Amino acid sequence: MSDQAVRVCRAGCNDAPAIALVLQAAFAEYECLYTRAAFAATTPPTEEIVRRLGEGPTWIALLHRTVVGTVSAVLREEALYIRSMAVVPEARGRGVGRLLLEQVERYAGERGFRYLELSTTPFLTSAIALYERAGFSQNDGEPRQLCGTPLFNMRKVLVLHPQRWSPASTQDLEVRSMPATKTAFSLVTEHSAVAPAIANRHFVGKLAIETDPSDVHSDLERGVNGFVVVDARSPEDYARCHIPGAISLPHRSITGDAEAALPKDKLIVTYCWGPGCNAANKAAARLSALGFQVKEMIGGIEYWRKVGYPIEGSSPNDAPLYG
Repeated sequence: MSDQAVRVCRAGCNDAPAIALVLQAAFAEYECLYTRAAFAATTPPTEEIVRRLGEGPTWIALLHRTVVGTVSAVLREEALYIRSMAVVPEARGRGVGRLLLEQVERYAGERGFRYLELSTTPFLTSAIALYERAGFSQNDGEPRQLCGTPLFNMRKVLVLHPQRWSPASTQDLEVRSMPATKTAFSLVTEHSAVAPAIANRHFVGKLAIETDPSDVHSDLERGVNGFVVVDARSPEDYARCHIPGAISLPHRSITGDAEAALPKDKLIVTYCWGPGCNAANKAAARLSALGFQVKEMIGGIEYWRKVGYPIEGSSPNDAPLYG
């Protein structure tokens, strides 16, 4: 759908309930990344939105008379501060966010503001990419937080036109044009990377629940005995080929009785066929629910064999893995 189908207009108190719904819909998928208090501040109720309407202008984007986006602003001396920028998921990719930013920039230029400023969270990568395309850049300064959720500031300079400036009119501004796309578009950097601290938590979290064939094989070869390997496939598949020393424990058969079959003082490493199989994940879910510490061996026996590690069972090492 083209940008012409979207209309941006100034919001009034009667629009507050629709704005509240837009904010809830736009940020719902990120709720788990906010603290509870920060998410509540990001998605205020109708009565809070009505109060904010008295602090500065708010706009809404209408698509066929339905509110699909919103943005508001607060006046701060030389800067116009942008807040509560949101577009519902169903309307993304249609230029709604760009139109809203253009409206804010037009308002700022008409009133002589020198800057546009905003704060955002590092995990809102699509929004950050939109701001960067619009000419915003990250401000240096101390890291900030919203109720425990990290924030950083972005700013866009609205440049004075040297030929039109005069001492009698210091508010005669020319707003820099807002490009629709980057001149050197990159699929890799289209969505900005998150802050290093957030990336670190993500990747460390993955290492806490995953291992791989190389690490498992290396530990088994060296006699490390701090873990037990569990084959989560069927007994028939286990009989054909399995990792030496692995215990057969089909994921569907895991019940409370598993506590008697497995040691509680050791890490359980589950595996199945490979990336196209989630039996190891299902086994890990059931075992962790029973109180076991568990990791999944990513790649399964498929990648164990691809590397050339030995197997046990009725099938020779060079036999087809499936069929």
